[in-house]
Amino acid sequence: STTGSPLPSFHAARSTQKTLSSNRNNFERRFAIKIDKQNTSNVANFFDIVNKEKPNFIKTTQDIASQFGREYIYREKGLPSIMRKLKRKESRTLGKINDIHGSEILVLEKEIPSVIKYAKDNFDIINVDDFSANPTFLGYRGVHLDYQMPTGMKGEIQIHTKNGIYQKEFAHPIYDKWRNYIESTKKDDFFNILKKIPEKERSTFFADIDKSWDIYQGIEPIPKSIQKTVNKQIKK
Repeated sequence: STTGSPLPSFHAARSTQKTLSSNRNNFERRFAIKIDKQNTSNVANFFDIVNKEKPNFIKTTQDIASQFGREYIYREKGLPSIMRKLKRKESRTLGKINDIHGSEILVLEKEIPSVIKYAKDNFDIINVDDFSANPTFLGYRGVHLDYQMPTGMKGEIQIHTKNGIYQKEFAHPIYDKWRNYIESTKKDDFFNILKKIPEKERSTFFADIDKSWDIYQGIEPIPKSIQKTVNKQIKK
């Protein structure tokens, strides 16, 4: 939902935050479940909400992108991907998955701070992870906005340059290769991830880190096939 014009007072802002937090907590409690035969009714209700929130999420993405005359990509996480995500972390439940609805807004690098500000001023953005100034250990430089929808469900809006989204697509198989170790560690802490990597696989792990950095630094050229794949997904 949009917040419209700036809120009139600190107390109003605080009240809004409390409402958002309450809605989010209620949603997470309601869907503190896995996908299995014992939860078929609740799982069906969950996916009803996924479908209900889709137009809202896409409209929000379009609004932010159009404000800057830019393009975007929308994707919805499929059931196999959701199942894998639940399996990777024992404590993760349906209600805590925050990227079933996801989008990537493609902007100029100099526009990124303005895009973040516009999104925060006009929509219920409850968290910002900005890797543009502080890349991950794999060199990734995207910006992630957690957007809370009216039902309490969260979606993830990412901000990239166009070249950055090519790089992300090219480097993604490296992330995917080590995903189980990365996503089972709190806050993607490198040294804790490293502890989980079997000794015999560490040399490969470090080689993959070097390759990922080369991709994000522009040293490794982006194949035309990657650019073509991404371009097909872009919407105006």
